[in-house]
Formats: sequence, C-alpha cells, structure tokens
Amino acid sequence: MSHNSKQLISTISKLQENFINKKPINVLFCDFQDYYIKKIYKYNDIITAAEEIAEASKILGLNQIVTEHEKRIFGPTIKEIRNHFNEKTELFEKTRFAMLDDEYLKYQDEDAVYVLLGIEAHICVTQTALNILKNNKPLILIADGISSTNPGDRELALKNLQAMGAYVTSTQSFLYLLLKDGKHPLFKSLLHIFKSNSSRDKSILYPFPKL
Repeated sequence: MSHNSKQLISTISKLQENFINKKPINVLFCDFQDYYIKKIYKYNDIITAAEEIAEASKILGLNQIVTEHEKRIFGPTIKEIRNHFNEKTELFEKTRFAMLDDEYLKYQDEDAVYVLLGIEAHICVTQTALNILKNNKPLILIADGISSTNPGDRELALKNLQAMGAYVTSTQSFLYLLLKDGKHPLFKSLLHIFKSNSSRDKSILYPFPKL
C-alpha cells in the first residue's frame, strides 16, 4: 500500500472517529457568491451540492466556515447556503485567496478534520487546501461542490490536490461515510437529501481526474 493510500485511509478513519466522538469537523464553503456563481462551470450542480452539504452539516452539527471574497465586488453568499446557517456559523470576508492562513489553523483544534467545497477550484480552493495539507490536517474535497470558470482548471486542481493527500469524494459518499449505518438516528433526517441527490445529474464528476 502506498504512502498516499495510507494517508487517505487515515483521513476517512479520522472523519468517522470525529463524528462518533463529537470532535470538530469543519466544513468550509469557499466563496459561493451571488455575483460570480453563474460564471462557474456547471454552476447549478455546484449550488445544489453546496445546499445539500449546508443543510446536512446543520442537521449533523458540523462546524460551518464560510468566506466571501471581496463582497462589494462579488456579492454575498448565495441564499441556498445562508438558509442553512447554524448558530455557530463563522462568516467572514477576505481579500487573500486562501480561506485559512497558518495563524488561523494554529489556533484551531488540533484534532479537527476539514471538508472543503467552493470556487474557484484552481485558485481559492487550491490555496485553502494547500494551507490545510501543509499543516498536516486531514482534508476531504467534495468534488461535485467544487468548480472553476473553466472545467480544465477544475480537473487539474482536483488531480493535483488528490496527489498531495486530499481525499476526493462526492456529496452522497461523504454523508454515508459519516453515518456508516442505516440505523443511525439521524439517517431519516437526511433521507430527503439522499433521495434528491440520487435523482440529480452528476456529470460534473466525470471525467474524474486520474492520478
């Protein structure tokens, strides 16, 4: 088994362990903004995935961290995410491309797992992911919630980040990884999300970037 495979398995195990033990799982929504989102490749799919993750993270009690890049230019966070904010949602504006810098990460719980989705894949998502990975934090990328203006930039970014140690998965797979069992007490609370997810087009996941 390669070192990268072991790292990815460790990331999944840590995610499940944190969920069971109510340790931090930080879901990062990167720059889903009104004035820019429609420039993004397959933006309708991206919005739907973001809404599913936002609603599920609220139901499951996960931490939500939301950024807006130069809000006066690119607008506020889309309502599909805002509608599912919880009482602890962190929302802040930024000018730097990465959502989280080294200083912020240093003061976060050292046991935290990071789950990332947003735009643009090759700029703000990539730089956020690099900061998380270089600080040796487990990172999961929600592929159907990540895109760029150009699909080629998206594919290259996901390929590179996967090679660097991020676990790349889909919205539905991520939620099933958390619950692990159909008898989980919150499974029924997510059933409408699972049904909606199963019926929607997921062509954004293909072609999946190969290592």
